[in-house]
Parts: sequence; C-alpha cells; structure tokens
Amino acid sequence: MNTPLKNARKEKGYTLSKVAQLVGSDTGNISRIENGKQVPSRILMQKLVGIFAERGITEIHLLYPERYADDSENI
Repeated sequence: MNTPLKNARKEKGYTLSKVAQLVGSDTGNISRIENGKQVPSRILMQKLVGIFAERGITEIHLLYPERYADDSENI
C-alpha cells in the first residue's frame, strides 16, 4: 500500500532513517506510521506534517492513510 506519507517521502528522496532522524523517532515507528499500522502522537504528527506539507500531507493523511492510499503497487 502506497500511503501519502510514503509517496511524499519517496518524492523527496528521503529514507526512513532520514525522516526518523529529522523527527527524533526511529525507523520502525516511521515505517509503521507510513504503512497505516500505527497512529503518530500529536507531536510526531506535527513534525511529519511540517516536513511534508509542501507535498500536501495533512494530519488527516496520517490519521487515515488507508483512505488516501494508492494500491497500484499491489496490482
């Protein structure tokens, strides 16, 4: 599942490690958030939105990634 956060990260050329470093988290958390398996804390959400806002990422995309997912990778 390509979620908006994953797409935005790839478009910016960032690795999971880079994003984790920028927001003060670990790659496991970022991966779970990216894949819709974990909801970020309010503070982490604000940091992620701050990094990816120019790519159109909002809090709604992080709270409900499955609604905005591009399933093309599963075809």
